[in-house]
Amino acid sequence: MPRNQIHLATALLLVCAGTLVAQRPNFSGKWVADVEQSNFGTLASPKRYVRTIRQQDPYLTIATELWEASGEKRGELRFTTDGAESDNEVDGLEVKGYARRLGSHILIHTSRVQNGMEMTIDELWSLSEDGHTLTIDAAVSTPAGRQDLKVVFRK
Repeated sequence: MPRNQIHLATALLLVCAGTLVAQRPNFSGKWVADVEQSNFGTLASPKRYVRTIRQQDPYLTIATELWEASGEKRGELRFTTDGAESDNEVDGLEVKGYARRLGSHILIHTSRVQNGMEMTIDELWSLSEDGHTLTIDAAVSTPAGRQDLKVVFRK
């Protein structure tokens, strides 16, 4: 193989490898919700909302702290990003779900029964190019209907 073809092949491999890395961002960090930039639909905006994410592929841990008018809530969910089902417990409730990478995004699906009512939450995570803004587009479904939310977090 001529030398210029070797250099071209090497350059193409490096570009492809860089694209794969760019498509798989790491969401780790302490994220504080920017309540003013978020849309909680008909739900009351929290006083403060913090997510601490630890991601070491394929493992993903999400610790949540939420301050609402009714008080403070804390919880932690653990997933793998390969789409395998995970069982968690939050506030004595069984939470089933999975997380899956979709290119540069992560999709998280959870379901639980609360007060005799089944609730599912689908979250699509995206990270800004500079890595300082996490946007979560979520759909919360209950027997009463679906609520779309958008939560913007800053690092």
